[in-house]
Amino acid sequence: MLQEYQWLFWPVVGTLILAVAIVKGFAKSINGEKESGDEIDDTHTQCKSEACVRCNTYKNVLGVAYKRLKHYNSNQQSELLRIHEAIAVDADQEKKFEVKLQCPNVLYIPGLTAKPWWECTRQDMEVIIQNNIKDIRDEYMNVSTSDDGWLLNTTPTGSWNVFHLMNQGSFIEANCQKCPLTTQVINLVEDLMVGNVFGNACFSVLHPGTHITPHYGPTNARLRCHIPVGEFRPSGCYLTVAKDKRECWLDDGCVFFDDSFLHEAIHEGIDSEPRAVLILDLWHPDINKAERDALNYIFSPNA
Repeated sequence: MLQEYQWLFWPVVGTLILAVAIVKGFAKSINGEKESGDEIDDTHTQCKSEACVRCNTYKNVLGVAYKRLKHYNSNQQSELLRIHEAIAVDADQEKKFEVKLQCPNVLYIPGLTAKPWWECTRQDMEVIIQNNIKDIRDEYMNVSTSDDGWLLNTTPTGSWNVFHLMNQGSFIEANCQKCPLTTQVINLVEDLMVGNVFGNACFSVLHPGTHITPHYGPTNARLRCHIPVGEFRPSGCYLTVAKDKRECWLDDGCVFFDDSFLHEAIHEGIDSEPRAVLILDLWHPDINKAERDALNYIFSPNA
């Protein structure tokens, strides 16, 4: 008899979690409890794209996600409790961050391992990249000779350009056709955040004199990977994550960090080459398969 009605159990549990989280958020607002994330003026990192999830559409995205989660059917609801909690709290715009300087501005999932810098969590990924790095660099050099497909991001100084192969979970067909080998390689990376508005894959070029000022990424559900693709090693390039400043260039390796922490990038080498990297957004290793499937459904770029 219990098994016959088991399908009713977890949706009810999920609804209760949503209700409790919203009530807790309301109580916090009445009691004047403040969020623990550091506030910061990130005006210079707000892009002009009306479709950008981090900068402009996050309220609408969270509203859609809240509705889609309520109708998400899964026989693994017991593994989605923190997703229910995260969406409910974010939909009510009340967040409680657990780690200083970590303050994603769209989706915060509680209980994930939180550290600014990471080592590679999948050795097979580094092998894939290293085995194909020449093809990736060759295709970057080819597209870098033209303005076609490149976008200019907002910075207070200098110039920061990006060439998206995947933008907010959707592949950019015209750009992928110009970089077929790179597109093929990144599709071999199992942890690539495909089909989710938080996932991107792009060539990113920071020109000398450019400063990407401190800001927070949209979610702690991902890690960001930087793969050097420039012909020469630039000087004076630094990435600072949670106030830990490092020279962000490995000749034959990948740099991994959690961009939900406060971070910034700067190219101080005025007479140096541009800093060119391939950026990949990867699933946080603590996110399980059931959670990935649910997040891809509720944060689908086609929602």
